[in-house]
Amino acid sequence: MVLCVLPIVLIVFGVGVKFLSKYSKIAGDALATSASVTEEVLSSIRMVQAYGAERQLSQIYDTDLVDVERMGYRVAVILAFMIATLYFVVCAVYGLGFCIS
Repeated sequence: MVLCVLPIVLIVFGVGVKFLSKYSKIAGDALATSASVTEEVLSSIRMVQAYGAERQLSQIYDTDLVDVERMGYRVAVILAFMIATLYFVVCAVYGLGFCIS
């Protein structure tokens, strides 16, 4: 029974991990960009306040965070698909085991 489940689980997890690593890298890059914007703003807060650039810099920060959020949703969907497939395959094998015996 285990040998018939293993290939399906390995295929699903192999494909899932590929997309998971791709989207996690994109989210990490966007988060690093937003952190650098924050660091620059906080290090020169007097200049930002003097020139009234708070709104523009906060919009730059928000767009980076929107990218992080979007990639986070994609990662969550991929993880949900992987876990759902795993549970479905395990339950289907148990069901077939009771049906056949």
